[in-house]
Amino acid sequence: MSQDTAYEIHARAGYVALRLHAGQTEIRISPADAARVARDIESLIPRNGGADIVIALDEDHEIVVPAAQAQRLRIELLDAAAYTQARQR
Repeated sequence: MSQDTAYEIHARAGYVALRLHAGQTEIRISPADAARVARDIESLIPRNGGADIVIALDEDHEIVVPAAQAQRLRIELLDAAAYTQARQR
């Protein structure tokens, strides 16, 4: 499983793209998976304190996010998922 710490999130037609900078990799996940990951992040933040949070995106990829940035990632994923779903209508 590969781990990355730097990322960008982009809403695309039908999917949410996470660009992981260390490997210059783009991971595509469905809007539903983006919302699931956001819920996972929300459940990890209160229990985690100040440590890094490791979030599984799919079977092969995970992203490591400092706890201080986890809330921002959660909001970005929810926004991208909502935007992607709205574009599909």
